[in-house]
Amino acid sequence: MLTISFKAVSQDVSFINADGVFSIGTQSNRTASISLIDFDKDGNLDALVANGRHWAEQNYLYFGDGNGGFKTAQPIGKYLDASYSIKSADLNNDGFMDVVVVNDNIKNRIYFGSADSNLKKGIPFGSLSPSRNLEIMDIDNDGDFDLIISNRKAKKRNLFKQRTRQF
Repeated sequence: MLTISFKAVSQDVSFINADGVFSIGTQSNRTASISLIDFDKDGNLDALVANGRHWAEQNYLYFGDGNGGFKTAQPIGKYLDASYSIKSADLNNDGFMDVVVVNDNIKNRIYFGSADSNLKKGIPFGSLSPSRNLEIMDIDNDGDFDLIISNRKAKKRNLFKQRTRQF
């Protein structure tokens, strides 16, 4: 059982099959994290899946089917990444969800969304580091999202403040 809490509502969604196994898609990957969000704003939860960890693999966006399952998988980016964390928000306020992926010793990337949910072109940001986790929020209360990234074996945490839609 998976419980998702929003500010005004709590929603229980069960993804456990009869044999007690949780599965999304048919790919065999080293999944590091899953982020659930209504990416395409159709009222169904979609799953962003970060794969790879230390090995380069494809990340995916799985579109929810409205029945607790996922109907289609769309690759995120055209490159394989060694990803640890994935999150989504409308970073540039264009009405489309964007995706941020943090990677292990591969540049972290932002994929800006579009009307067709195309997430092919990743914009690298930050320095090469063993990134492990990510949060997206408005840290400085200036009305736009900022990124906080934790790195393994690092004394500093990275904060990327958005300035005129740039990080």
